[in-house]
Amino acid sequence: MLEPGSNISEPAFSDERERAWLALLLGWVAGFADAFGYLVLNEIFTSHISGNSVAVGAEAGRRNWDIAGQHAWPILFFIFGFFVGVVLETICARLHVRRRLGVVLVLEMILLVVFFFFGWTWEHSPGIAPNVSPHFYFLVALLAGAMGVQSAGLRHVRGQSVHTPYVTGMLTHAVEDAVKVLFKVYDRLRHRVADFPFEEFKRIRFFAGVWFSFTVGAVCGGIGESHWSFYALFAPLAVLLAIIVCDLAQPIHNEN
Repeated sequence: MLEPGSNISEPAFSDERERAWLALLLGWVAGFADAFGYLVLNEIFTSHISGNSVAVGAEAGRRNWDIAGQHAWPILFFIFGFFVGVVLETICARLHVRRRLGVVLVLEMILLVVFFFFGWTWEHSPGIAPNVSPHFYFLVALLAGAMGVQSAGLRHVRGQSVHTPYVTGMLTHAVEDAVKVLFKVYDRLRHRVADFPFEEFKRIRFFAGVWFSFTVGAVCGGIGESHWSFYALFAPLAVLLAIIVCDLAQPIHNEN
């Protein structure tokens, strides 16, 4: 039985806030990784699939097949990573594994660790150039796969679709809610409605926060690459490890 004065909605509120903070942290990780990959992998995005798709079309139209292939490569492995992540999360759900988010993020960590090891090993080798050896394509596959896996780990927050490795959708959601707020404020001023758009304001703050976290992560990735090269990857790895440890201590409810 509930004690007098207890709040039956408190657990749901806690889960919602927990996932919101998780999305912000994963957005930072994705921004860091994408910017780092852009700087060390011939300006190839490993999570910005829309940009790569445009580059594939543009370069193919100019018959620059090598460059088109470089941009097509991460698309394939991002999709594959997302597929594997969803399959893994679904298997864990069917087996009633409560810590399935941590399981998915462990796979992402493994891919990033392998990326760090081989990237650090080949850092001063000419073989990392895309037109010299398969090293470049191997590293792109690892990082794009890691971003795809992360995208599968957390897909819904507050009833909205969320994909932390790419944030165009976050901005469009924020603008959509901003329009709703404008019309509700207008109607309120005209005494047409009595409620105030608190929920819309919360969503705007959240979606804008994910975009901001991704952007800050990209800035950190640029700074880290310029000062510490591949050792800078210890920062996003530490964030992922902290999330996994928290999931082990208390399973993070996944709304997928």
